[in-house]
Amino acid sequence: MFPERETALKPFNEGTIVANEIESVSEIISTNLPPIPKMKKSSGDRIKLLNSQLASAEPWIIGTYESIMVSEHLKTKKFESKNRIILILVDSSIEIAFKDYLTYKVPTHYSNTKLTSIFEKRHLVVAEVKNHCGSLIKPAEWTQLSYFYGLRCDLTHKRSSAGISNADINKFIKLGKRIHSQLLGIKYPKNDE
Repeated sequence: MFPERETALKPFNEGTIVANEIESVSEIISTNLPPIPKMKKSSGDRIKLLNSQLASAEPWIIGTYESIMVSEHLKTKKFESKNRIILILVDSSIEIAFKDYLTYKVPTHYSNTKLTSIFEKRHLVVAEVKNHCGSLIKPAEWTQLSYFYGLRCDLTHKRSSAGISNADINKFIKLGKRIHSQLLGIKYPKNDE
């Protein structure tokens, strides 16, 4: 297994072991071993891999799927307000997906001024996306989007200390993924659903 053992170690078959005290860990000579390979890719790595070609052609989508990556990472942490942060993050990613959809996916050209005026009010954004997306987003999904947007508004403007359940966060992340996929073609691993 180790050929140098025959020449470097075998000749020394006698002697005593000397124990030396090390005052600092920094005295230990470090080895340059390669990093231990991951047995399973992280969810974030799988999302990046699934979207690498799309991200190369349409770089504006990267922030949208990275918002989901950050949200899923935050779910594993022990922050008291993590669900509030995730709710705001996922809602923002959906709003960005709406803007990217209107900017890059629909045949209508919107000036920056027009986009700015649409995005001043959420109901105008929803109406404009509905006008172009047809049945890409189902009526039940619009209802869910409205519910979660209402929660986000409450948490941001009214009840900043109000809690949101883990079950609602999981549903909202799944909804965000569906919206991203339907409007922008972003892919997410099936087993993450």
